[in-house]
Amino acid sequence: YIIYDGGMGSMLIQRGMKPGQRTDLMNINSPEVVEGILRDYVSAGSDVICTNSFSSFPPALSRAGFSPEEIISAAVKTAKKSAGHRAAVALDMGPSGEFMEPYGSLTYDKAYAGFAELAKLGERYGADLAAIATMSAIDEFTAAVNAVHENTSLPIFACMTFNDIGKTYTGFSVEDFAKAVND
Repeated sequence: YIIYDGGMGSMLIQRGMKPGQRTDLMNINSPEVVEGILRDYVSAGSDVICTNSFSSFPPALSRAGFSPEEIISAAVKTAKKSAGHRAAVALDMGPSGEFMEPYGSLTYDKAYAGFAELAKLGERYGADLAAIATMSAIDEFTAAVNAVHENTSLPIFACMTFNDIGKTYTGFSVEDFAKAVND
């Protein structure tokens, strides 16, 4: 068994993060809070802890006035410090926050480029693996997996989110996910 850590956002809220504040900016504004949460997960027995970078897609960071390098370097540094030699550090890569074409304006190429940038930074700063988490769109999931696989040597842990009838909010089934993983 491999024990993963738990939620970061809910823990940040419990520890004083203000409503509407970006979770990933806590890596810079309050790294001691992030470190404390991750240390608690390691103390509880987590074999893998995730960086606090779930919402760090490059265009969103740019709009917030930060670069991916600022956030990813701080997130990996904090997680590595918290992990010590007791846990592996996963670069947490969540959905872009944008809709893929044709529902929105995010193209596969732009999604791929954003995820590749994050993955390369994660590897450069010492992440042990990439965690592609809670994806809902197959094309965005594929862009993230391909970006990590084709631009780094990081192992990949990936998951999608499904509702109680086995579909993502964009209508993809568990079977669609399994096919995408095996292609």
